[in-house]
Amino acid sequence: MESRKFIYFVFYLLSSFLLFTPIETVAQCTIPPINLGPDTTLCSTQTLSLNAGAAGAYTSYLWNNNSTNPLRTISTPGTYSVIGTFLGPNTVVNGDFESGNTGFTTNYILGTGGSWGLVSNAGTYAIATSPNLAHSNFSSCNDHTPTPGVNMMVVNGASTANTTVWCQTVTVQPNTNYQLSTWVSNALNDINAAQLQFSINGNPTGPVFTTSTSGCVWQQFFQIWNSGANSTIDICILNQNTGGSGNDFLLDDIAFRPVCVSNDTIVVTYSTNPVVNLGPDQFECVGATVVLDAQNPGLTYSWTGGSTGQTLAVDTTGNYQVTVTNANFCSSSDQINVTFETQKSAGNDSLATWCETNGIQDLNAYLSANANAGGTWWDNGSALGGNLSASGQLTLAGILGNQEAMYVVYGTYCPNDTSLFDFTVHKQPIHVGPTTLNWCNTVGVTELLLPYATASVVDLPPFWIENSVVPSNQFNTAFSALDLSNLNAGTYEFDYVLSAQSPCVNDTTKVFVEITENPIVQFSSDLIKGCVPLEVNFINQSTFEPSSTVIWTLEDGTIETNSVGINHIFESPTCFDVTLGILTGNSLCYTELTIPDMICVDPLPVAEFTSDLSTAYSDDPTVNFTNISTNNAYNYWSFGDSTYSYEINPEHQFPIGEVGNYQVILLVTSSEGCQDTTSKIIRVQDQLLLYVPNSFTPDNDEFNNVFQPIITAGIDPGSFKMSIYDRWGHLIFETNDLSIGWDGTFNQHPAQAGIYSWRIDFKDEKTDERKLVNGHVNLMR
Repeated sequence: MESRKFIYFVFYLLSSFLLFTPIETVAQCTIPPINLGPDTTLCSTQTLSLNAGAAGAYTSYLWNNNSTNPLRTISTPGTYSVIGTFLGPNTVVNGDFESGNTGFTTNYILGTGGSWGLVSNAGTYAIATSPNLAHSNFSSCNDHTPTPGVNMMVVNGASTANTTVWCQTVTVQPNTNYQLSTWVSNALNDINAAQLQFSINGNPTGPVFTTSTSGCVWQQFFQIWNSGANSTIDICILNQNTGGSGNDFLLDDIAFRPVCVSNDTIVVTYSTNPVVNLGPDQFECVGATVVLDAQNPGLTYSWTGGSTGQTLAVDTTGNYQVTVTNANFCSSSDQINVTFETQKSAGNDSLATWCETNGIQDLNAYLSANANAGGTWWDNGSALGGNLSASGQLTLAGILGNQEAMYVVYGTYCPNDTSLFDFTVHKQPIHVGPTTLNWCNTVGVTELLLPYATASVVDLPPFWIENSVVPSNQFNTAFSALDLSNLNAGTYEFDYVLSAQSPCVNDTTKVFVEITENPIVQFSSDLIKGCVPLEVNFINQSTFEPSSTVIWTLEDGTIETNSVGINHIFESPTCFDVTLGILTGNSLCYTELTIPDMICVDPLPVAEFTSDLSTAYSDDPTVNFTNISTNNAYNYWSFGDSTYSYEINPEHQFPIGEVGNYQVILLVTSSEGCQDTTSKIIRVQDQLLLYVPNSFTPDNDEFNNVFQPIITAGIDPGSFKMSIYDRWGHLIFETNDLSIGWDGTFNQHPAQAGIYSWRIDFKDEKTDERKLVNGHVNLMR
């Protein structure tokens, strides 16, 4: 970046200098001068490339537009100039110190050693490949130009101002610009940097130069100097720093080079090109002539084909180009396409006849041989709708009758041409079906077949024929009427012939009639009357096909499908309708027979009675019975003791002293002979006697020493249990033996006199009923 700044600075100085100073060729500058060529005139669309480096390569270039590129492209008129600069050979000897300690003078002392190395003392120097090799506290870094150089001058700065660090006498060319350049760096990181003054012949050249405070950061000093009348000069570098600490620096690549300069100027002018416009492309019909005009009178013309006039008449299709040139040999060109269209032909009128089933027709196939392809088809009668496409695809379906289409071939620049196409489309009969009808041979029923043979509208009348293998002989072809009465089972074929006009063909709709014979229904039963529940067997005596479905429907809601017969129990006392229906296997024919009130069911009487006793005692076992039956014309009683009665409400005495359970049965009979029965158990048992004393005196006399209940009969001895409790509810005595009573002791000691509670549990001997009795007893002493 610093070298680039130097170049711009040089250009600034040189451009200012050259405005007032003629360029001189010096002995040290051997490169040829810049030559941009003679002044020239260009046409308006041309460009000119200028090459300032064509004669020889200069180090840098500066154009009057401040461009620094050796090449420049010109596209506008004007005066163009350039200055080329070239740095000559270095006049300083051993400026890179690669030859060691030679070729220069200095007031510093060549270092011989010390505590930190060769330059341990201020005011000493050394030629080394790294600062650290000359002083151990200095930084380590390479030569400014390490390839191929390696050496540098390492200086421990003196504390005396204006001490000469380096001087050399060089030969110069009078009146020549020179560039003085040196690369300098601090030897280590220190804020006390060297302050160097460059001088020529004892005169300061440029400002005092101070290095960076960081070690091993190379910086360039450069200055342009004019030699004037001098032929030899002394170049010196003086250190003005007086500080003893720091002030250590490096020098490398000291150069003093001649600055060689050359410049040139060229004037460029422009001539205007002719304006040529033949206009847009033109189109005409064959037979016309088109005149093309290049305009620009008085100039030179060159047409395609060799014509040199301002205008050109053409009558054939082609691309025509003209070039117009002025006196300065500047030219312009233009071209135009001229197309001559051939007259179109739609051909001759034509016609055709089709059937609507001929699908989609390409009308282009019906054009005459002299017709041009690529025309457009139109619906001339506005009746074709979307059936005709512009490309000539005609869909015949739906456009019956006579129609007309128009074929138009359009000319872009020639007139259109038209032909007409007349055509007729006939209706193609289309059958439906075949249709298969399933009917029963019901007597008196006539069916019309026409509703089952409808088809598309035809131009000619249709007609019926019968094609059955065994004709029915009951079909009227004029009215399509078929009499179904008693027709034998089978299939009958009838054809509905649909007539057509050519090229359409006849079509036929077939109707098949499948006849199913109706079942003949008849049935009977083994009973027609009886008591509820009444079981009846029904027998099917019908005539029917084996695959038929037989349906028995009884008025009580029962539905069964047994084909032979059914067995049914009627549970309600009423008369029932019975219906037998038979459905043929194809579910088409159905016949049923209903016999009203075929089965009548008589109601049952209801047997029921009550008694004034359910349990009687054996000493007088007499019981009164009340008959509460309904619909009972007759009554029969059985008392379970081998006796009976026909009374309505009998009184009966069971055997005295005979304990037992007696089943009493009541059988009632209705006036129709229907019966019902009911029964009850009457128990005769001994009378239960229980006596419990309310006090006793356990004093060991002859009377009342034990508390014990007296039970005579009717008890299950194994279920007996007696418990005695004191006033606080404590159990003090318990026994399960009827023969053992309480002797008034507790834990083998006499119990205290007082009131005690007792509880007796047992079961009734006959009914197994559990009984519980409670009470109190007074123990007295």
